[in-house]
Amino acid sequence: RNVMITSRDGVKLAANLHLPARNGSLASGRFPAIVERSPYNKDAVPASLINQYVAAGYAVVIQDVRGRYASEGTWRPVRDDGADGAELLKWIGEQPWSNGKVGTMGTSYNGSTQHAMAIANAPHLTAMVPVDAMSNYGRYGIRHNGAFELRWFNWLLTLGNATGTRAGATGLTQS
Repeated sequence: RNVMITSRDGVKLAANLHLPARNGSLASGRFPAIVERSPYNKDAVPASLINQYVAAGYAVVIQDVRGRYASEGTWRPVRDDGADGAELLKWIGEQPWSNGKVGTMGTSYNGSTQHAMAIANAPHLTAMVPVDAMSNYGRYGIRHNGAFELRWFNWLLTLGNATGTRAGATGLTQS
């Protein structure tokens, strides 16, 4: 938990790292990795999802984006996601447990962080599964064919501006 990975400008970004184990001990070998980068709190990713991939022999890395939850810095939505994601994938590729292949996963904003990594030509990026992810902010998601979507205010004023909080069934709570 909270492995701090230093970015190009010295800001430390927090990630949870889950490695495959055999008989209760860390498995030897080199593994492909699955990555999710999120502004919604890396600790909120369900353990059942992580455990499914780890049991199948994948390393799983879940990272809070810059300025969110355990990561340092200032969150500037979209702006830093490409470079920060590319640096994370480079870091993964340099680890002794990595086989140099990285796949990404995530829905919504977590999906758009994948698009940003691909646009930044992230090293070791082998596969992506962006679900319901925005890729062209001028046409869909924030704007619809150029017109600002008012529903965007809901995200902006709740989850999008909720540093250190998380959404629950009864509203926002401190994390």
